[in-house]
Amino acid sequence: MIVIHMQSIDSQIWSSSNMKIWESLGKKKLDKALMIGMSMLTSFSTQEDAAHAVISAATALEYDKKDIDYMKEIYQRSGYDMI
Repeated sequence: MIVIHMQSIDSQIWSSSNMKIWESLGKKKLDKALMIGMSMLTSFSTQEDAAHAVISAATALEYDKKDIDYMKEIYQRSGYDMI
């Protein structure tokens, strides 16, 4: 699966990625990282920026390395450049 830059399909990819992470980390952890991560964005941010912001938030929240690595893996497999 890759990001293809069609708004509705890209939104489905973003949502599916986060649901996979939600299933692994749980609602409370992902919701917290998403809320903090999204607060870092501007109206010019991309979904890839959002993925990086969520990872930054998870890091700031001191989530386990294995959880952060899993999040990066899911975003990477979905087409977001996580390097």
